[in-house]
Amino acid sequence: MNQYSPSKWARLSKVVGVVAGISALLFTATASQAQVLVTGFYNQVGANFLYNFQVENQSGLDVSIVGLLYTVNAPVPVISDITQVPGFTLNVDDVTGSIVFAEDTSFFAAGTTVSGFRLTSDQLLDINPVVDGLNFDSTPFVGSFTAVAVPEAGTLPLILLAGSALLGTVIVRRRNVARP
Repeated sequence: MNQYSPSKWARLSKVVGVVAGISALLFTATASQAQVLVTGFYNQVGANFLYNFQVENQSGLDVSIVGLLYTVNAPVPVISDITQVPGFTLNVDDVTGSIVFAEDTSFFAAGTTVSGFRLTSDQLLDINPVVDGLNFDSTPFVGSFTAVAVPEAGTLPLILLAGSALLGTVIVRRRNVARP
């Protein structure tokens, strides 16, 4: 026997529909934010910050424009030494705080990574973690930005030296404890 009346089935189907709709929205939002990833590797050399950007297209579509926004504080950061990847343009507007990677003769093909976009700033840029852009059919998309600090070359030998000293101290203490 059917234990549910038609009105209970109607309510149950509405609840299932709402849950499915919310799940679809959450899944779509998560998927759309993972379409295009921009990574900014930076390190400080003297008073300047050197940035090396990489654009990774994980969407199933070719992308023509990818944009980032950063916070502009007084004094306005001075951006210099802009290096573009052949086939692409890198435009920086220090008034609006935008960095735009755009196709020139090439595009960000689906499933590819393009790296080598470089610039120098006299300040550490506070870049928004949300990436905006357009696919070739002018469909907007949302991606994400990750900043990765790269230590200066002289930092790594110092870390190794400190690790060796710590290891040596542990070995000497173990030997001293082992002796009666």
